[in-house]
Amino acid sequence: MKRLSISGLILFLLSNLFAATVSGFVLDKENGERIAYSSVIIAGTNQGAITNKEGYFVINQVFTGKIEFFISHAAYNPAKVIKMIESIDEEIFFRVELDKAVIKVEGMNVKANKFEQEINSRQIKVSNVIRTTENLTSIPSIADADVFRALQVLPGVSAMSDFSSGLYVRGGSPDQNLILLDDTDVYNPSHFGGVFSTFNTDAIENVELMKGGFPANYGGRLSSVLDVTNLDGNRKEHQGVARLSLISASSTLQGPWTKGSYMLSFRRTYIDVLANLADIEIPDYYFYDGHAKLTWDLNEKDKVTTSCYFGKDDLSMDFGMKMSLDWGNDTITTQWIHIFNPQLFSHFALSRSHFDFNFILLSESDQEFKQGNDIVDYTVKNKFSYYPNETHNIDFGYEL
Repeated sequence: MKRLSISGLILFLLSNLFAATVSGFVLDKENGERIAYSSVIIAGTNQGAITNKEGYFVINQVFTGKIEFFISHAAYNPAKVIKMIESIDEEIFFRVELDKAVIKVEGMNVKANKFEQEINSRQIKVSNVIRTTENLTSIPSIADADVFRALQVLPGVSAMSDFSSGLYVRGGSPDQNLILLDDTDVYNPSHFGGVFSTFNTDAIENVELMKGGFPANYGGRLSSVLDVTNLDGNRKEHQGVARLSLISASSTLQGPWTKGSYMLSFRRTYIDVLANLADIEIPDYYFYDGHAKLTWDLNEKDKVTTSCYFGKDDLSMDFGMKMSLDWGNDTITTQWIHIFNPQLFSHFALSRSHFDFNFILLSESDQEFKQGNDIVDYTVKNKFSYYPNETHNIDFGYEL
């Protein structure tokens, strides 16, 4: 029995040692954005992988010969890539671009491939929901398309009232949620006393809501984790979109530059402007927010991004006494994505997050009362993902 066990162990180690490794990225053909959670499968086998948030995948223990890879995603047309592996110690790296799919809903047969189910089951995350920009903007809304209100329709998520964008996840209160924007904490992420969220949906690539079972790298929040990712920007062509809603106007620009891509987005309410033009006396209130991101594609294995966010609410009233109230967030993050080798993926982030609140009351006798507070966080994070074989991956790292 001991001889059999030792022989099996030797065969297992040899199979890992004398086999090629295939890795790469899955991209959107239209804009060059990396596609998360795509399936990459080797034809005729149960070998494959799921891309991570950066669109990266790795498949170990691939033997020599002519290999066909099938790449698929629910929102894209599938693609096939053929590679010739000539050596058992070869490392193959490739990028594949997918076309967005046009789904016709006349009649539909849903079929599951056994091998693809096995591969997807290895990446299952409990109570996870992912929403893209298209999902968020397609949900009907009274005023602006809103990230938080789009999530309130999900099972396990509720709102306190129709006038609140706060997320009550499985009975928890909004302050028990961890809100991240490009790996940076965002405090009090709402406008107008909680009616609207602070994120402009046109600037968002995807939103991941974890209602339970979230990994240790997200800390010890009790209720949920909301991980929001800004758009990198279109790497193929310059694009712009402008929107006018019942309460605000917004515009978003994105496009390529010599080293990568950029994205700029700004939104502001206009009710105060219209009230002043019409000479209507109402409390002077407005809010604005902006997103910006610059991406450097240094080479096939290195990407650096710098992104920032700023948002503010401002309220002024004169009822015998003059009152001024403002609050807001601003963040800045630099991230470095690096592939040490096909099996070791690194995500480094250096960030600053700031929230401030100010209240000023001036009486008729010119007596002034001031109150304010600030929160400033500086954070360093580094997460490593190690893929020793096709059935396991190990995440480890640190946060300061």
